[in-house]
Amino acid sequence: MLGPNGAGKTTTLRMVTGVIPYSVPGTIKVFGQELRQNANYIKTLFGVIPEVSNAFLDYTVSKNVFFAGRINGLSRHAITERMNQLLADFGLMEKINIQTKALSKGLKQRLSFCMNLVHDPAFLILDEPTSGLDPLSVQILRNQILELRKEGKTILLTTHDMKEAEKLCDRVLIMNNGILIADNSPDKLRGLFGGQKQIAFKPVNALDPQQILNSQSLVGTEKIRQVPNTGYLQFSSSDPLKNFVTLDHFCTVNNIEVADVRLEDVTLEDTFIHLIRAGGEKSA
Repeated sequence: MLGPNGAGKTTTLRMVTGVIPYSVPGTIKVFGQELRQNANYIKTLFGVIPEVSNAFLDYTVSKNVFFAGRINGLSRHAITERMNQLLADFGLMEKINIQTKALSKGLKQRLSFCMNLVHDPAFLILDEPTSGLDPLSVQILRNQILELRKEGKTILLTTHDMKEAEKLCDRVLIMNNGILIADNSPDKLRGLFGGQKQIAFKPVNALDPQQILNSQSLVGTEKIRQVPNTGYLQFSSSDPLKNFVTLDHFCTVNNIEVADVRLEDVTLEDTFIHLIRAGGEKSA
């Protein structure tokens, strides 16, 4: 589930998990069962991992997992077997007797996964689970999410990382202002651009990039965009060869030195920005 800040993603998750009641028209069903009528049972199916770990800081790693297992009705024997496997999978065995407050953010988030997987839930809900984590923790968590997906678990993920969504998800929902504006596979959403490519180029001399952004003589009606924090400018192209020639002529006439030019495939991020600006999948 993707969307800009304030789109309604976290509110939706809180309604799905029964944290807040929903009064909007319609129903929420989990595996075919209506949430209002079967809330207590449905909650046993969830493993919910927020952006910030909710583990008890004064508990050790093992005590947190035991606590999570016990409140989900598991026996001590079952918890021990399950915990040892999970801690090994998430690289936490060496931390088993360490207090949680001594762990880094990345290790705390790995612990959250162990706590919410100890009862082997059918439905895993992840609210920006890798936000702000170190690269090793991100890699471990993403690999484990892929393994859980192979096991057949239902996983609902919110993220602002488009590459993460492309790598992990086989279905993408895009929300804006509380409304679902797209629901499709990453490939089909990228297909909204047809056979288009992206041309990215990096001007290095003194010309104000805003002058290029405002120029219509470069690519006709296509909008030129800045790629944040890179120095590159980018535009969509259905005829890259023609646009490369036009770009070369434009830079020569305006005495613009270009350090690099790239031809790239349309990404999910390009599609996301396009849909948010256009208002939805159908209008695209």
